[in-house]
Amino acid sequence: MRALIGRMTMRCLLTRSALVVLAVLFSMTVRADVFQCAGPNGRPVFQDKPCPGAVPTVPSASSQVGSCEEQIQRWRQAEFDRVRKRQAIPIPAPACMEEENRQRRQRDAAEAAAIAKSKAAAAEYDRKIEQQRADTCGRSPRTRQAILQHKPIIGMTADEARCALDGQFIHVNRTTSVYGVSEQWVIGRGSDTQYLYFNNGILTTIQD
Repeated sequence: MRALIGRMTMRCLLTRSALVVLAVLFSMTVRADVFQCAGPNGRPVFQDKPCPGAVPTVPSASSQVGSCEEQIQRWRQAEFDRVRKRQAIPIPAPACMEEENRQRRQRDAAEAAAIAKSKAAAAEYDRKIEQQRADTCGRSPRTRQAILQHKPIIGMTADEARCALDGQFIHVNRTTSVYGVSEQWVIGRGSDTQYLYFNNGILTTIQD
């Protein structure tokens, strides 16, 4: 009886060991890369070791299984392994990658077009505001054009000159005499200082 139990136990152990060995061999076979090489007669030969110009056949990085993002991740990993193993021929990228790139280019183009349109609309709005301000301040086409260019010119009134200067720093020195009121406007500071001289509210002299 003991001999029979011993033989049965030994069979169980051998069977279990065989299953473990088969499982290990199966996992190694599944995980191994298969390389397609040119044989002596020109026919393809498949082997588990790299050969000159070998193409990894298994696993397929361009498999259509899973989402496009998953396919791209698998392809990148396969490319990393290819470079690490010094295999010469690149692995084809997943078919969905080009579509993904095309959609991204379309999104980028649409975003760039929207930004350009927004900038054009803002520039047009600013132009209309400038034109409205020039039409309101300027007494003549000549002064309105100078206001649009932000450039004071001789003959402008003080109000027209202020519109042309458009918020620049102005320090006013005013002199009152029997001949009327004269003003000196100091525009800016330092080397960029400009002087405007008014007699009775009319710009008569510009000194840079």
